[in-house]
Amino acid sequence: MWEEEHQRAFDSLKKALCEAPALQIPDFARDFVLVTDASDLAISAVLHQTVNGALATISYYSRLLTATERKYSTQEKECLAVLFGCERCRSFLEHKEFELHCDNLVLCWLLRRVNDVGRLARWVLRLGSFKFRVKHTPGTDNVVADALSRMREAQRRPLRAVVWRCDKSYH
Repeated sequence: MWEEEHQRAFDSLKKALCEAPALQIPDFARDFVLVTDASDLAISAVLHQTVNGALATISYYSRLLTATERKYSTQEKECLAVLFGCERCRSFLEHKEFELHCDNLVLCWLLRRVNDVGRLARWVLRLGSFKFRVKHTPGTDNVVADALSRMREAQRRPLRAVVWRCDKSYH
């Protein structure tokens, strides 16, 4: 059950993620890194840049899945998260090659080669205006995007599980 204590903890975490030095101003001379994730309820994307060998966060994005999208396979949800992230960050990513981190090996494989696979193929074609290198990032290292895609699940389980994942160092 979501209680006032949980809401205060979530609001505090949200505020901390949005304050300096958590968010950086984009520098178009540096490379961008887009990290995406999907859960059963939501998708998320985090835009970073590499600054002095560490990832500096530019922006966070997440949204709930529709009832229809919740029926998608894991690969489709992960691909939808990539599409969502690319489209939300289009002004940063469209004209420059960037690195895409996702935690699904099948999706990494799919994005490296376009096959005729229905909805996924159409989504991959929509990604055609973007130039990116795909890198597999294990879910244990993808904590920020993972936490954003799963924050709605906190209503189903204790908040400490979500906060624990957010407290882990992302660098």
